Amino acid sequence: MIDLDVYKIWDVDGEIAQIYNTTWSVGKEYMLKKSNKYALENNLSFLQRLEVCEIPVAQPVAARSGELLVVSDESCYLMTKRLKGTHITNIYESDYRTIAHETGLVAARLHKAFIKCESLISQESALFIEELEGWIYTVLESDRWEYVSKDEYQHLVGQMRDCYDLLPKQLIHRDLHYGNMLFDNMIFTGYIDFDLSKKDARIFDLCYFLLSLLIDHNTAAELAIWTEIIHSFIAGYEELLPLASIEKESIPLFMQCIELLFVAYFHQNGSSEFKHNAAKLYECIRVNEELIKRSVR
Repeated sequence: MIDLDVYKIWDVDGEIAQIYNTTWSVGKEYMLKKSNKYALENNLSFLQRLEVCEIPVAQPVAARSGELLVVSDESCYLMTKRLKGTHITNIYESDYRTIAHETGLVAARLHKAFIKCESLISQESALFIEELEGWIYTVLESDRWEYVSKDEYQHLVGQMRDCYDLLPKQLIHRDLHYGNMLFDNMIFTGYIDFDLSKKDARIFDLCYFLLSLLIDHNTAAELAIWTEIIHSFIAGYEELLPLASIEKESIPLFMQCIELLFVAYFHQNGSSEFKHNAAKLYECIRVNEELIKRSVR
């Protein structure tokens, strides 16, 4: 719900239509996003810096007052120009190898831009290992280890601790999926939503993206296609940014831990169905660990 008068605050017109829970289109030219102030300050910082680096991102639109962020009660709003393009909704129904390869290039270009812009963006590290040892552990323990045993979890975190310091770190998107990429006739047109962007292990973004493709697509046939997607995506990424051996080896580990992050997150939110689905994906990754490793070699 929008708790302000859009037309009085911004010099825009056109019908307002809700696209997601916190995102609205305003006519054909603008997008309005609602979140907490910290998230949108982070988003705005990345949009401004990446634009300087000539990366295709949405341009912020100032309110009539000149402000780029508008606060109303406990909510904050950011208006941007609308980028051309739409989202890829089902890679399995298309030329998935070619699209996955192109998406790998898209992810690598973003990471290269982050490296270039890193000195311009003030960001503290928010290391995934610290989350695993902190709030995620606490939530899973409060849930009495419903989907993973305490010993199994501690073993995973121990493996993560052993490799984490050796993994390349940089600014990452941290919410990389097709919902945050735009394409026009399969030609990439822009990145959106940098609310969660932080400095962390770069392999997190790649694992997060690949996991997003398994949601509602984890039959045996789709899993076989998914491993081909992994291979093509990683190949595309490595054309611009080669991965270290330890990064490739850690992919199944990161995938398992990311799904346990979602188990904890959805438990906190009281979303039992989503929590159960995240647990199913965790198990899927666990039993197919060797298959995943072979797909990235």
